[in-house]
Amino acid sequence: MTGRVRAAVVGAGLMGCWHARALARTGGLVALVIDQDLDRARRLARRWRGCVAHSHLDELSAHSIRVAHICTPTASHAAVIQAALEAGCHVLAEKPLANDEPTTRALLRLAESRRLLLCPVHQALFQPGVRRTLAALDRLGPLHVDLVMCSAGAQGCTAADDQLIAEILPHPLSFLARVVPGVVDAGKWMISRAAPGELRATITAPSGTASILVSAHGRPTVNAARIIGERGTAHMDLFHGFALFQSGAVSRTRKAAQPLVYAAHLGRAAAWNLVKRAIRRHTAYPGLWELVSAFYGQLGPGGVSPISVQETLQVAAMRDAVLTAARQSPGAMGCATDSAEGM
Repeated sequence: MTGRVRAAVVGAGLMGCWHARALARTGGLVALVIDQDLDRARRLARRWRGCVAHSHLDELSAHSIRVAHICTPTASHAAVIQAALEAGCHVLAEKPLANDEPTTRALLRLAESRRLLLCPVHQALFQPGVRRTLAALDRLGPLHVDLVMCSAGAQGCTAADDQLIAEILPHPLSFLARVVPGVVDAGKWMISRAAPGELRATITAPSGTASILVSAHGRPTVNAARIIGERGTAHMDLFHGFALFQSGAVSRTRKAAQPLVYAAHLGRAAAWNLVKRAIRRHTAYPGLWELVSAFYGQLGPGGVSPISVQETLQVAAMRDAVLTAARQSPGAMGCATDSAEGM
C-alpha cells in the first residue's frame, strides 16, 4: 500500500476502537467514524487528527472513503456492508458477515461485481502461533482438533448467551476450514447442550475429527485450540496468540517428565509472547493488526482478500449447519438479541 488510505470505522464501540488503532498503525488514515450514537462517534473521532463523526452511512461517499471497517451488531451487517460496497468502499467486517450463507454469498457477489474486497475478521488465522501451527501440519499428522472458547460476555440473559455463541462460532469454524479439509461436506454436526449459553459440536471428516465447545459460563475464560497428531500435538492460546508443540516420541522417561517439561515450556513461551506483544503494543486481539495489514496490502490492482471467497462461504455454511442442528437439539437456541455495539 502506498500513501495513506482514507478509512472509516462504522460502529464506535469496543471493536471500532481496536479497528481504528489497527488501521492507523498500518498506515491508513482514520478519516470518519459513523455511529447511530453521535456522541460515541465523536468520542472516538477525537482521538484521530482531522477525523470527523457522523451518524449516517451516506457520509461514506461524501468523505471519499476507500475502506470501511464494519464493527456494528451482527443483525445490521448485511445492510451496512451493502451500503459500504455501494458507496465504493473496500470492506473489512467483523464476523459473521451476515446471518446466513445465502446473504453472505450475495454480498460477496456484490463486492466482486464492483471489483471491491470484502473480508471477514477471522483474525485468529493471522496470529503468529496459529501460523506456526498451520505451517507444521504435515509434521504433526493431524487426527483430531479440539477448540474451547469460554467467554465472559452476555451474562445474565439466556437469549444474549445464545446470540453470543452464534457470533463466536466463525472463529473456531474458520480455524477448522484451514486444519480439517473437507469438514464442510463431512456430514451432520452432532450437538450437545448442557444449558442455554452452552454448545458442544462435533463432526467427523475423512481427514480427522473436530470438536468445538463454546460456553458463556465456563470459567476461567479461555480461547484455546489443540491439534492432536500421529507425530505430535500443538497447543494454541488464541487469547494471547502463541503456540506450544509437544513431540510425539514415546518413552518411559518422556512420559514421567512430560508434565514438568510441558509446564516449563509453557511458562517460557507465555512470558516471551507477552514481552513481544508489549514491545509491539499488541495488547489485545492478537492477529487483528496482522489481518488489517494484509488487507490493506491487497488494495492495489489485482488484490485479493486475505480470507478467500471460498473460505468465507465455507465458514458461513458451517455456521448455518451448526446453528440449525443446535436449534433442533434439546434446549434449543433462542437467539433474539444483538451485542451492545452500535452503528
